[in-house]
Amino acid sequence: MEDLKREGFTLVNGSLGLDLKHCQLVLRKIAGYHAASVVLHEKNPKCFNNFLDNVYSTDCLDDFGPVIRTIFKNCVDMISKWPGYGTYVDTLRSLEDTIVSHIRKANERDEAMYNVLNHGDLWINNIMFKYNEQKQEVEDVR
Repeated sequence: MEDLKREGFTLVNGSLGLDLKHCQLVLRKIAGYHAASVVLHEKNPKCFNNFLDNVYSTDCLDDFGPVIRTIFKNCVDMISKWPGYGTYVDTLRSLEDTIVSHIRKANERDEAMYNVLNHGDLWINNIMFKYNEQKQEVEDVR
């Protein structure tokens, strides 16, 4: 593990959220991570054997099912209070009982498609940014 602070990277105030520039940098970095995993898989597919199953493709998902359904229901309840999003609430509520099976299906490997390694814990406290000293603009992310 390298100390990213020595390279000038820092955490941001998570309560403020991220602006468009920060989000674009994160998405580009994650896209590069996904693309690199595809290339690595093409060159050495055996190195991915430990990653073929995950919490979403095993019985672990069944164990977390009640928690996932509760989180999903709470999200839908919150969305129902947002102006302009009411048209989506009925569709989302119709998924409450089947959300776990939808998550499992979405995470199934399909050898005819690209399969990538996912970060697995991408949130504000796991992202560090580097800023241009002159203009204090964000220029890199890790």
